[in-house]
Amino acid sequence: MRTLMTFVFSAMFSLSVSAYSGSSAGGPHVDCKLPNGDMKFIPVEACKQRGGEIKH
Repeated sequence: MRTLMTFVFSAMFSLSVSAYSGSSAGGPHVDCKLPNGDMKFIPVEACKQRGGEIKH
């Protein structure tokens, strides 16, 4: 039982770490200034599609 719990917790931890790795299928996440003035932390492709400007 202890081995099963260790496996379950390690699997949950590894999935949560990969969720915040900073990149996705749309490319790395960047600070994007949208045409309406909003700043969003979104994938680079989403920023380009929305007509945003990538801030460094």
